[in-house]
Amino acid sequence: MIRSRHPLPINLSILSRIILNSPIDKEERAYPKTYTYDLALGPYGVAWLCLVYMTAALAVGQTPTDLDAETVLQRAAAEYDKRPSLLHDCDTVVTWPGREFKPGDRTKLRYVYRVIQDGDRVDGTAHVLETVDGNEIPFKESRNIWNGSRFLHRRKLPSMDHHNAYISRNKSLRATLLQSELKDSFLDGIGIPRCMGDHYAKVLLGTAKLTLRKQMEEISGHACHVVEATRREGEICTFWIDPAAGYHLRKAVIRYRLIEDPPQPPPGKIVLGTVKHSEFVIDDVMLEQVSGIWLPVAGTYEERWTDMDGRSHHSKRKVRRYNIVWDPDLDELGAFKMDLPEGARLTNNDDESNEYVWRNGRPEKVNRIHAEMVGRQAPLLEVEKWYNSQAGGLDRKGKVILLDFFGVWCRPCMAKIPFFKGLHEHYSDRGFIIIGVHTAQSSEKIPEFISRDDIKYTIAVDEHGINAKSFNVFFYPTVVLIDRKGIIKAVNPSETELKDLLKLLLE
Repeated sequence: MIRSRHPLPINLSILSRIILNSPIDKEERAYPKTYTYDLALGPYGVAWLCLVYMTAALAVGQTPTDLDAETVLQRAAAEYDKRPSLLHDCDTVVTWPGREFKPGDRTKLRYVYRVIQDGDRVDGTAHVLETVDGNEIPFKESRNIWNGSRFLHRRKLPSMDHHNAYISRNKSLRATLLQSELKDSFLDGIGIPRCMGDHYAKVLLGTAKLTLRKQMEEISGHACHVVEATRREGEICTFWIDPAAGYHLRKAVIRYRLIEDPPQPPPGKIVLGTVKHSEFVIDDVMLEQVSGIWLPVAGTYEERWTDMDGRSHHSKRKVRRYNIVWDPDLDELGAFKMDLPEGARLTNNDDESNEYVWRNGRPEKVNRIHAEMVGRQAPLLEVEKWYNSQAGGLDRKGKVILLDFFGVWCRPCMAKIPFFKGLHEHYSDRGFIIIGVHTAQSSEKIPEFISRDDIKYTIAVDEHGINAKSFNVFFYPTVVLIDRKGIIKAVNPSETELKDLLKLLLE
């Protein structure tokens, strides 16, 4: 005789395990409790129960006639939008199955990060480690923020003493970089290939040809609606969606094959390799109820593609989420605040023709900052170490001065040296002096540089970066021209502009 106690409505997967006396997994135990019943059956009762089970299983396999693909996706999008703000830690391991490795090759990447989500906003801090010759070593650290209107990507390699930072208001870039940096957003249906930019259900609605299979299909013991979507010829996307777990994805397969040869690019334009066929698979998705809300806590993402040149790629991610907190204190966490060091250099993906830096909590154009310097009194140079001049003995009063902020390690800086040597030779007897202000980095190489390049003008060492800061030097080289009264006349003028200004100032 079997005696058991279990919540209703009956979960068929669990019921079969009761009959077969097999273990029930953790996820199934999370099924919401509503009513209980006592089960006391003899042999005939067991047979009757099996018959009921088989009949019910057939019924569950049928998709309700009032459902269509659009409705299923609308429900998936609506359930996603109901989620409150969320904090979680995550561990993602990236491997390359089938690849042959040589000594010194990277064989694995591990992303360890903390993610904060609040509606459309995302804030993720990642520490990436690589495995080389069996040893796990730091590879890079990054932070990625979409605050609802602007994206910030900041990263630092162990070999760097500064951060590289990128900003943009392009929301599609948000999904692309979150996909490449955080590596777990696919569990939530974000950043899925062919659905970049938003939740997959929102992207597909209105942009794809959708069909709903008549039969529900079982994924790891869970009955799922199966939606097929086609957004372009040669592409088929299939999504298995679990209605009993908040309409979350249990599995997804995105396949693409090139139907026709791509058009030839215009002359002189380089086009990256065109994908011939590809397959992306999301699988092994584990869902748990946390405070009554369903959340994906683990899963895998496998990617394969081959391009027209025959190059191929195969990678796999294995994701685990933990330390999950709903409705965290966002102010206390400092979430969605773009914290960059003052003066940090930025690449603005929306305006790549201009240089940007971080100032007063926001991005500013470098040329605007430098334009504001023109017409103002130049700051005093604070220098302790001089070359080609006695310490403190350089007479700068009443002279036209050109400051060249440079470093011997900087190739663009070295490319300008012959031009400055020519200016010194031509104008030095007319009240014009050049001071090369060198960084502290590699300053021990200055004597060799002076001797090798036959430098006649003065070199000063900016030991602590004080002068670079006071003159708003954000990159090297930076050139500042100062008149006889100590007023800044130009910052980073072109060679032609500089020659014309010198003719006026030295008359």
